[in-house]
Amino acid sequence: MDDSVRERVDRQEFDVEVRQVFTAHQRHTMGPRTINPGLPFENWTYFMAMEIVSWGNILAAGGLATAKTVFGGSFSQVGQALERYTEFRLRNVGRIVENAAKKSDADFDSDGSGVSARTALRILDEGSYSDEEIVQEYLGGVLASSRTPGARDDRGNTFGGIISGLSRYELRFHYLVYSGIRDALKGQNIRLTMGMEVDRDGVVVLRLQEVLDKMEFGDDEDIASLLSYCVNALSQQELLSWKVYGNDVDTLRLLLPGLGQDQLASVEPVLIVQPTILGVFLYLWAHGKGQLNIQAFLDPDLELHPFEGVAKPVNVHRVADFVRSFSPSA
Repeated sequence: MDDSVRERVDRQEFDVEVRQVFTAHQRHTMGPRTINPGLPFENWTYFMAMEIVSWGNILAAGGLATAKTVFGGSFSQVGQALERYTEFRLRNVGRIVENAAKKSDADFDSDGSGVSARTALRILDEGSYSDEEIVQEYLGGVLASSRTPGARDDRGNTFGGIISGLSRYELRFHYLVYSGIRDALKGQNIRLTMGMEVDRDGVVVLRLQEVLDKMEFGDDEDIASLLSYCVNALSQQELLSWKVYGNDVDTLRLLLPGLGQDQLASVEPVLIVQPTILGVFLYLWAHGKGQLNIQAFLDPDLELHPFEGVAKPVNVHRVADFVRSFSPSA
């Protein structure tokens, strides 16, 4: 038997072994639910990973031993390389699933809901390659948002695609800015789908230096270039609408009506922005609240889990409040 035929036979035998192991694991832990037996090998391994991780058997350092037990020793010529690949990717998958469980409103393991295979595979494939916490936060939120009765809602696939197209810088910037926007606008009666209302009442001022500090750029990184990139890249993808960043007096005069020349000259560098529909939706989905109406973004009673390792901005104001702070009686 030549090598190509042997490799194909080994793969077929391993595929059968995986299905048998998964069926036994499924009977033991999941009850009567089944997975389409026609799924290709790669999909089976991902479903295996999802179930194993969700039961906490393959997390962190000790997880590789379990992976070896489940997947067996049937890997022939690629076994050693695939073990290293599996250890890294499944660890990241485990973190995403843990994050989703934390953000889920119901019991993540037994609430009877599900995630569409299309969405789950998109999120796991994208997330398994990244150990960045901000990426895992966003994908974990989308996974939690995607759990619906009947596993029919596959909008998470769209948001998984958006996240996969964003850098770690853009994701962190999006989280920081929208956290600030929400804190400034909570409780306001603004219809977020009405552009004129958002233009009038939804413009927010953030202290630029605070945002840059919370981005935690490295000493060797070009901050000005990365700031320009984040602002303009998110704007190009309709995830943010920005007015200005900096403290150019002529520009601020147009955006901060009522301030005199001396007051404008005293304004520290600011970031003036307003939310977009897609940007708000992404923020809600990243927090596991994708099934809510867009107006939930402004609900002061809506509790959102803070992201690990990212402190939200605190010096945030609506434009009217920011201008009012310069009055002598303020």
